[in-house]
Amino acid sequence: MSVYFQILLFSFIVPFIFFFLPKRKFYKRWPEFITYNFIIIIPFLIWGEIFTLKGFWGCNNQFLSVIYISSSPLEEMLFFLVIPYMNYLN
Repeated sequence: MSVYFQILLFSFIVPFIFFFLPKRKFYKRWPEFITYNFIIIIPFLIWGEIFTLKGFWGCNNQFLSVIYISSSPLEEMLFFLVIPYMNYLN
């Protein structure tokens, strides 16, 4: 498991635990979250892909898995899912 993936996993776990607390009731707002997340993720995935292809940024392969989707590593794609998720639960 890559370092980047481990960071994303730990970033996901803590908010996920709070997701099911009865007092917060985030689980009832799941459809709202999906809509919110897709509004954010689609432009950023496109933007990230363009910047990676043009060579404006890249990733250090030492800290990544070998799974790539187009020219972006899997962890980069997951970043755009996990971070809005953490922000939404805030």
